[in-house]
Amino acid sequence: RRGLIPNNKLVMSGLPIRHDFAVQAKNMGERYSEGGKEYREAMKKNLGLDPKKKNILLMGGGEGVGSLAAITEALYKMLRKQGVDATICVVCGRNEQLKEEIAAKDWASLDTTIKLSKRQRAKRFLRKITGRRSKDNRTEAANCPNGNIDVVGLGFVTNMAEYMVATDVLVSKAGPGTIAEAAALGLPVMITSFLPGQEAGNVDIVLEGGFGKFHKYPSEIAETVADWLDDSVLLEKMSQNSAKMGNPDAASTIVKDIGSITHEWLEKNKSTK
Repeated sequence: RRGLIPNNKLVMSGLPIRHDFAVQAKNMGERYSEGGKEYREAMKKNLGLDPKKKNILLMGGGEGVGSLAAITEALYKMLRKQGVDATICVVCGRNEQLKEEIAAKDWASLDTTIKLSKRQRAKRFLRKITGRRSKDNRTEAANCPNGNIDVVGLGFVTNMAEYMVATDVLVSKAGPGTIAEAAALGLPVMITSFLPGQEAGNVDIVLEGGFGKFHKYPSEIAETVADWLDDSVLLEKMSQNSAKMGNPDAASTIVKDIGSITHEWLEKNKSTK
């Protein structure tokens, strides 16, 4: 019970989101079905993205805040190093300076050295002393060619549902609306930050729902996302888990319920007159 409201008075409808997401969810169907794959590939073409490359959508809110630049660089370096061909779409929002920096940066000449977190350094040390080979070692041993990475800076996006359809992994802060939108379209989520208290529960929903992880260090974010993109079976499973949590029709359901209850009470009032 919430407060003094009995359970039979509570209805779980989901967080209301824009109608675009319900439309796109219906059009796409299951993300990894044959029809879903074709629809997503066509959407990439419509958005001017390479349909053959994996797509990452990186967000930080309408103002384009947070460590977007650092995460973008870490993703670029890791994907390039692991030989993953991908497009990184960075939603800069109203942050025009960040958008201009992304467009002006010479990504091909970027130093690909990755600054690891303490946890990553500890893991690699343990692998070294136990004789286990990390994925980086296997990639280098296989002489894997560098990945071909495009970095696209976007301004304030009004067709977010279309970009999420075209995306393979969402990288974002733990905003409730963003997570609800991603789940409506069966999209795996990497959470990069959250506001203590009000957004902490959103992280739990993603982790317990099995459709994402939380990392705060750019190198850890990049390493995990690269591993996801290299594992199609895992991505499909995460997508299915995400879709189970999604409620693309929540807004219309709420409106219909309110209308139905209102109509019921109007009829009751008529009968008592």
